[in-house]
Amino acid sequence: QNTDPKKEDESASSFKKNFISSCILGSGVTDDALIPQITEVCSCTYDNIIKDYGMTEFIRVYMEMRKDGSKSLPKEWNIDKIVEQCISTITK
Repeated sequence: QNTDPKKEDESASSFKKNFISSCILGSGVTDDALIPQITEVCSCTYDNIIKDYGMTEFIRVYMEMRKDGSKSLPKEWNIDKIVEQCISTITK
């Protein structure tokens, strides 16, 4: 079990990058002018998931989704509500 904090940070940031990429793709937005805003919303969504559920739970779910080829996050995470909060914060 490698608990090197630097490694931990690296994997956390690559999870975040992957989450944001998938989130941007999932948004269906292709207009370059909107990408920075979408990126911000996706980043905010990721941060809130980690804040609410923790990195360990996020990684567990992420790995499960990859194994199943599933694209949807657990219903109990109420991702739409998190996204809405992020959008309203960013577009103020």
